[in-house]
Amino acid sequence: MSAKKIVTKGAIKLMLVLCLTMLNMYVFAGVTITPEGATCVLACDGKVTISISGPDGPYEVRISSSYGTQTQTTSGTATFTDLCTGPYSVSVQAENCDYSGSFKIPVDPDNLQLDFDIQNEVCKKRTEASQPSPQAQTPLFRTNGTPAKPGLP
Repeated sequence: MSAKKIVTKGAIKLMLVLCLTMLNMYVFAGVTITPEGATCVLACDGKVTISISGPDGPYEVRISSSYGTQTQTTSGTATFTDLCTGPYSVSVQAENCDYSGSFKIPVDPDNLQLDFDIQNEVCKKRTEASQPSPQAQTPLFRTNGTPAKPGLP
């Protein structure tokens, strides 16, 4: 009977060692999220780069927003493009490890560009274009393609 107990204890020890070996703890060493802003509020031209280090890949990277969900499988870096402005959630999974976080695609003010082209400049001291004279003989407009005054070309 004692031989049976020894075998049973040995089997339990062997099973315990096997289970502990299978329960490896993996932790993400780092997840870096780098969003790049869109050119304006309604533009969907933002971008995010997600860099992952930790357990061996591949990594499944998923981003979600009110616009939908996108998924990529990568060995270290995932880049999502054509993103609209607003908040996003991100999840990364690899070897039974889960990471979750969030980011926002902002409007990038550096992307805004205004071009001015000055035409027909009117200075304050000049009167030829600012106000017509009340005694003018020819109106300055047409109504439905017809001259407001006969004789207007």
